[in-house]
Amino acid sequence: MKKDITIVIVLMILHSLEEVASYFFSSHPVGLPSLGVYVAGQVALFVLLAFAFWKYKLKLPQIAVGLILLYELVHIFTAWKTESYTPGLITAIPLLVFAFLYWRKLFINLNLKKI
Repeated sequence: MKKDITIVIVLMILHSLEEVASYFFSSHPVGLPSLGVYVAGQVALFVLLAFAFWKYKLKLPQIAVGLILLYELVHIFTAWKTESYTPGLITAIPLLVFAFLYWRKLFINLNLKKI
């Protein structure tokens, strides 16, 4: 799972760069007020990802990473609802593809379900 979390970190860095380049912080669906709030959220996200990387054998951080990946669905739903590009949409697609593969491997590792 450590290799998978490394891939998530790289994809999330690219995703964050896309969001900053397209001013996601000023058009967030929840209406976040500023770049500062956005940056604080990104710092918290990357602290969680770093913790998951270093403690990759613990199950709770692995599940948290999976939930973060699923949260990226917000970009797809927002683009679908507005019928236009939403900041973060381009990199959300590979994140969601990887989310499927990540959850599949996670279920197998947790012995919850053989897919």
